Amino acid sequence: DHLDRLVADELSQIFGHPAIRDSEGDFAIRVGTCMVFVRTTPDASELLLFAALVHNIEGRSRAVEVLNDLNVQSRYG
Repeated sequence: DHLDRLVADELSQIFGHPAIRDSEGDFAIRVGTCMVFVRTTPDASELLLFAALVHNIEGRSRAVEVLNDLNVQSRYG
């Protein structure tokens, strides 16, 4: 709850209005034409961000594999 409040306060300061949350409680942020969703972990040790990185690509299986590798490296590497 404390980290959620900190994130909400920071987003409010950055955007000049109360932070917007979706139906799942994620913070919703528009960046250009992309939506980014931010969630705190239950233990308040991380912020998780969700966003579409690519679209309309061929070879989706390979793309998912590469993106998963990037996610693991950036989060834990």
